[in-house]
Amino acid sequence: MDELKPCPFCGSGATCIDDYCEGWETYYTVQCDNGKCMIDIGWHETPEEAIAMWDQRVDSICGIKTTINFSGDLKVEGYWKKWTTEDEFTCIKYTRSGLVYLTDPDGKNVTVPKRNCNALK
Repeated sequence: MDELKPCPFCGSGATCIDDYCEGWETYYTVQCDNGKCMIDIGWHETPEEAIAMWDQRVDSICGIKTTINFSGDLKVEGYWKKWTTEDEFTCIKYTRSGLVYLTDPDGKNVTVPKRNCNALK
């Protein structure tokens, strides 16, 4: 298993844990070892996915140009706008829940799942 980076907020160590409930699959997450630090990266199918999510840092994506693999309408700053897969966005923030905040070609902010950002796969 990959080595975990320290908590990005408090600097404490971290632990990968699993959770199994009878009749369900086992899922994995990473938690800060500091009980007062409430970081939530969600549950993942493999320990490697959980560790990769934990170890990703915001500064690793800021400023990256990306297209999105989504065509259609997305709500942007309170209104609906149509994009194509050719439109280029700039990454401005990444959240531990898997969302990426982007700036569209007109300078408006939009939030999409990381899986929809072609440059971040």
